[in-house]
Amino acid sequence: SYRGAPLAGADGFLLGTMEHSVLGTRWVYDACGDPCYARVLTAAILGGRPQAKHYLQVGGGQEVLPESVLVGSTGPLGADVPAIAGVTVRDTAEETMIRAGKLELSVSRRLDAAARPPERALTGTWDGQDDPAVLAAVTAL
Repeated sequence: SYRGAPLAGADGFLLGTMEHSVLGTRWVYDACGDPCYARVLTAAILGGRPQAKHYLQVGGGQEVLPESVLVGSTGPLGADVPAIAGVTVRDTAEETMIRAGKLELSVSRRLDAAARPPERALTGTWDGQDDPAVLAAVTAL
């Protein structure tokens, strides 16, 4: 995640700082330790939010860039997203588990296209990979 100020309690997730030519100092974190990321990831999975379009500024206009990865949600469209105030994180060799209130999110660190997607997950496909790979999933505790 990319922030304009340090994230309280997330020192262990700080990757570094950088200087933006206009905005000044920015703090860069492993997003799994950022409650804002947990909220947005949960909304993407539970709410079926569409994939963001990428644009290229050309002259005075914008061009839509083709996607190199297609991301989709297996969750129900428009489901309510609970409030998330804080997170705890546990890493394994295969995934990072984020506990956020009554939810547990798993973020795949090693993609396995052979794995069957759980009921509520984000999946991705890309050139040469037609079977959806699980990128992240959410379960209720």
